[in-house]
Amino acid sequence: MNRRDMLKFVAGVAISPYLQSLKLASLKSVAGKKGINFGTAVGPDIYRNAKYNEFVLHHCSILTPENQLKWRAVVSGKGDYHFHDADRLYGFCNDNKLAMRGHALIFEKSMRDWILASNRPLQNEINQFIRTIVGRYPNILSWDLFNEITDPDGYNGWLRNDSIYQKIGHGYVKNCAQLMHNISPNSEVVVNEWFGPYKNRYFRKRRHAVLKMLEYLRNNDIQVTTLGVQSHLKFAKEEYDQKEWLSFCKECKDLGFDLKISEIDISHGQNAEANRTINQISYDIRTYLEDTLSFANVKDVISWGLIDSYAYSMSDSIWKQLPYGAAPFQSNYELGILGKELYASFENAPQYVDEKNYNKE
Repeated sequence: MNRRDMLKFVAGVAISPYLQSLKLASLKSVAGKKGINFGTAVGPDIYRNAKYNEFVLHHCSILTPENQLKWRAVVSGKGDYHFHDADRLYGFCNDNKLAMRGHALIFEKSMRDWILASNRPLQNEINQFIRTIVGRYPNILSWDLFNEITDPDGYNGWLRNDSIYQKIGHGYVKNCAQLMHNISPNSEVVVNEWFGPYKNRYFRKRRHAVLKMLEYLRNNDIQVTTLGVQSHLKFAKEEYDQKEWLSFCKECKDLGFDLKISEIDISHGQNAEANRTINQISYDIRTYLEDTLSFANVKDVISWGLIDSYAYSMSDSIWKQLPYGAAPFQSNYELGILGKELYASFENAPQYVDEKNYNKE
C-alpha cells in the first residue's frame, strides 16, 4: 500500500461510524449520572463479533439474556437441565463487572411444549426450576419472575388462560412469588409485561388488565415489587396517549410498584405499514421516555438489541422499506433515532432514588 492509499485508509477508519460511536460518551455513563442503569439484551453474537462485544462493553452496565435463562433453553424434554449458555453469559458478566438480569423464569410460551408433553406435577417442576436457577446465579439480583401473564379476556380480567393456568389454576402466581421471596428475599422481583402507551382502545384494555393484576398482587400480599414495561414502541403506527400514560404511571406508584423499562426498541408488528414521519416518531419516543423517567423513578433501561443487526424487531420485512431501524444504533454502529432520544432523555432525567433499598441487607 503506497502513502496515498494509506492516508485514504487511515482517514476512512478515523471517520467510521463504529469509531465515532465509541468516541461518544457512553449511554451507560450518561444514564449513570442519574443513577440509571443502561444495558441491552444479548444472544450468542456477543461472543462471535469482537466489534460488537467491545461496543456492548462501552455502552452497557447491565445485560439481559435474550433466551439463555428461559425454560426451553434450560430444561430438556426429559427434565434434565442444561446450563452452558446461561453459565457462559453469567461468567461474561462477572468477568466484565456487568450486572445481569434474570429473564425470564415463568414464561408460558417457552414452557408450553414441555407442559403439554409432560405428566409431571407442574407446580413441583416450576418450584424446582426456580430453586435451581436462582440458586445457581446468586449475583443476579433482579428477576423477571413472570413474563407476559396478563390478558384482558383471561381469569378475573387479567390472568392469561394459558397452559399453566389450565393445569394448576391462578394460585401458581402467589406460590411462585412466595418461593422466590424465600429463596432470595433481597432480590427485585419483576412482572414483565407488554401493553403500550397508545391511544388505541386495544392498548387501553391491556393497561387496564395490568392495573387489575397489580391490584390483585397488592391485595393478596404477593411479593412482587416492580412492573417491567416492555417498550417495543409502535409510534410508527400509534399515537402516544400522554395523559393516560401519566395516569397509568401514577396508579402503579400509588399501588406501591416501581417501573423499569425492561425492553425497548422501535417496533411495528408483523408486516404492518408505518404511516407516521420520523419527526413524529422521534418526538413521541422522547416524550414517552422523559415522561416515564421523570414520573416513575425508573432504575433500569434495557434496549432489546443494541444495534440493528441483532435487534429482535428487525426480523420483520417492513424494515427494508424504512430509512431507520429498531435499535439505538444502526448495523454500521451509527447512532439511530432511538439512540438519539435515549441520550436526550437521560440528560433530562431526574436522579433515581432507591426508595426500596433493593439488594441491601
